[in-house]
Amino acid sequence: MPLLSPAQKQVFNYVAWAGEHSSPYNGPDPTKAAEVINLLKNTADQIAYRVLKPEEAAKQFRQQAESILAQGK
Repeated sequence: MPLLSPAQKQVFNYVAWAGEHSSPYNGPDPTKAAEVINLLKNTADQIAYRVLKPEEAAKQFRQQAESILAQGK
């Protein structure tokens, strides 16, 4: 690295550091993931406000999430 400027050396050092301190990329979220996340938030609100019991909410969430994800295939 003798031909590099101090700023360029700093960039190379940072890239090397980042490579050592990073985890592998798991790929993008599935299609429709944002809809499932929104559904989860709404379901949590219904539990918090006692609109649904947790057991009912879990069953309902699972059915709706599976339906949403199936549309993304």
